[in-house]
Amino acid sequence: MMLLYDTADSIAGRPRKFTPLTDEQYEQRCEAFNSIVGDYKKRVRLAMGNREARHLEKSVLEFIDRNAYTDIDFESWKLILNAVLCVSCQHMISSKIKYTPNKYRHEWTAEELDKMIEICGIDEQGRYYIFRDANLACKAPECMARHGYEDVVPQRTQVAATGA
Repeated sequence: MMLLYDTADSIAGRPRKFTPLTDEQYEQRCEAFNSIVGDYKKRVRLAMGNREARHLEKSVLEFIDRNAYTDIDFESWKLILNAVLCVSCQHMISSKIKYTPNKYRHEWTAEELDKMIEICGIDEQGRYYIFRDANLACKAPECMARHGYEDVVPQRTQVAATGA
C-alpha cells in the first residue's frame, strides 16, 4: 500500500520537514494498531479464514512505520486505519466472488454474503458493491441514490444457441 500523501511540498518543491514521533507517541500508535488490527483479524478469520486475516495485517503494516504519518494527529491516524481496514475487508469479499470459477459462482447467496458483511462490519455502501459483484439484487443506499446510482438487478446471461 502506498502512502496516502506526498512527502514533498508541492508548491515550493522542497521536502517537508518531519517531526519524528516521540517514544510515547510511537508506543501509543503501536498499541492502538495491535488492538484495531487484532479486532479486524478476528472478524476476517470468522468470515473468510486465516489466510485472509494474515493478508489483512500485512496490508496495513505501513501504519506502524515510525517515519510514516508523522504529520497527522493520533485520532486522524486511527480514523484512516479503520477506513483502510474496512475497505480492505470489502475488497477481500469482492475478490472471493470475482475469482470464484464461473461454474460455482451461483453458490454465493445473499444470506451468506450478508453474514460475511455483518461479521466484517461493512456499511451499506460496501454491501451494495459486494452484491453488484455477486450479481445479486440489492437496493442502492439512500446516500448513493441521491447521486444517481441505481438498484442492482441481476443480469441474465443469455446462452447462445448453437445451430447446425
